[in-house]
Amino acid sequence: MTNPEITQSLEELKAEKAKILASMMKLDAVIADKLAQDKVQNVNEVLALVEKYGLTKDDLFPPQTSSSTKQKSALTKSGSSTTLPVKYQDEKGNTWTGRGLNPKWLEKEIEAGKKKEDFLIAVPVAALALAA
Repeated sequence: MTNPEITQSLEELKAEKAKILASMMKLDAVIADKLAQDKVQNVNEVLALVEKYGLTKDDLFPPQTSSSTKQKSALTKSGSSTTLPVKYQDEKGNTWTGRGLNPKWLEKEIEAGKKKEDFLIAVPVAALALAA
């Protein structure tokens, strides 16, 4: 079909389309088989390397660090390694240092009519004396 003018009948076009679709399905099957063969071959190569070097699961898949550890390492990299004291807390135990955007729990309380100051944690007098 290099000619832009359509000279074939509708039935001929449909038959050509059916042949092309059948060829595509055969190619899809061949591709799937090849992918499966490659996967088996690659897994076998990896297993051979694992055995050759005595690798363990932890060597291949180190334990993931928690998000808090990532945050701490990011703080350390940025030059600040101190933990900020909690400044706000609700009766459910939700806390906030007072830095950054208001947390969702605090936003909900403010929308319910409370004030941010209602959640301020009272600083003990001893702590104030130490800070002076």
